[in-house]
Amino acid sequence: YALRGLFENAGFELKEKTGKNYSTSVGQLAYAEYFEKKQSADSKIKVLSEVSQRQLDEFNRAIYKEGKLFVNPIDKQWPLQDVSVVYVENKKILACVIMEQIEEGVVSLSFACAQEKAAMRLFLLSYRAQELLQEKYSPETELVIPCVTGVSRKLAETILPNAL
Repeated sequence: YALRGLFENAGFELKEKTGKNYSTSVGQLAYAEYFEKKQSADSKIKVLSEVSQRQLDEFNRAIYKEGKLFVNPIDKQWPLQDVSVVYVENKKILACVIMEQIEEGVVSLSFACAQEKAAMRLFLLSYRAQELLQEKYSPETELVIPCVTGVSRKLAETILPNAL
């Protein structure tokens, strides 16, 4: 419930979902202080469709070895490849922010993960994912944010630091 207060203090209208999922609108993302600070373009950030399955397989293995488990490995069949982003350095994926369509008008931050050496890249990726969501979805589109791990909680706290 700490995350609920975090988003509410930042001016988001949240509707509780099941468990630890919260939601806001894509339109409200633009008002988060983190996203007001323009981030410079980074050529190492790619949408999911721009990387190979081999790169994804290597990333899946690397994060599995670090103990970061997830239900479904990331692959080229992922539905929202145009708003899911990865950070690529030396042809290797080091971090990702993966979005998923839940139903018509509802998208979810499905998975955010980075290899230990690239944890700070998640914040650059979240900024780019937010830009892509703003470009491709209506402001009324609901964004579900499941905060079930320390990584997802930390990502939310970093995006909205003044709400703490």
